[in-house]
Amino acid sequence: MFYLFHGDDEHSIRETLADLQSKLGDPDMLELNTTRFNGAGLSLADLQLACDALPFLADKRLVIVTDLLASKPDYLDRLLTYLPNLPETTRLVFIENRALPGNHRLVRLAKEAPTGFERVFKRPQGGQLEGWIRQRVQEAGGTMTGPAVQLLAANAGNDLAILDNEIEKLVLYRQDQPIGPDDVSLLCPYVAEASIFDLVDAIGERNGSKAARLLHKKLTEGADPFYLFAMIVRQFRLLIQV
Repeated sequence: MFYLFHGDDEHSIRETLADLQSKLGDPDMLELNTTRFNGAGLSLADLQLACDALPFLADKRLVIVTDLLASKPDYLDRLLTYLPNLPETTRLVFIENRALPGNHRLVRLAKEAPTGFERVFKRPQGGQLEGWIRQRVQEAGGTMTGPAVQLLAANAGNDLAILDNEIEKLVLYRQDQPIGPDDVSLLCPYVAEASIFDLVDAIGERNGSKAARLLHKKLTEGADPFYLFAMIVRQFRLLIQV
């Protein structure tokens, strides 16, 4: 069977791959039967050799290929012919760090072939990002208020690896108590402060294009517009006081 995981959400791809590996038997034996390739310069002969090899003292063999399509292999036609005939004992995983178009031939084959599986991983934005944070906090055994969720989304953006670290830190800090905005400001201030200062500086310099770009970036990452406005007003108020 072969899998195609593609998109810019590398954190979720790693988690999904780890979940797949956990279902393939003893971790130590699986490691002995795992081959990893960087797609750049990978020949079809080497890929077939790894896939056709029988597993050693295990039921399954795992082959992981990263960014093969970014290198634009000239053997794509032959690869597509080979994939439906993979040995039953082999699990072949293609990982692409960008989302492929729906009409890509490998995407279509992964969707249509009985032995294929395709999933696109996109970083969540806006309400989806806030929902992801809430779910992650709950899975970690904590609770988080709505304003704290919005503030954390504005702080860390939609880099899920960073968010995971911040959530773990916040849950450990608050333990059984709900996580509030003050906790986020105390433990996770760096990303938001830096980006807010950049935004305010751009406004102060009357650099409209830069300010618009930074504002759009924060909104795309899930920042609440009223929170951004309040932060901008706060920064100018501090400047006036100084």
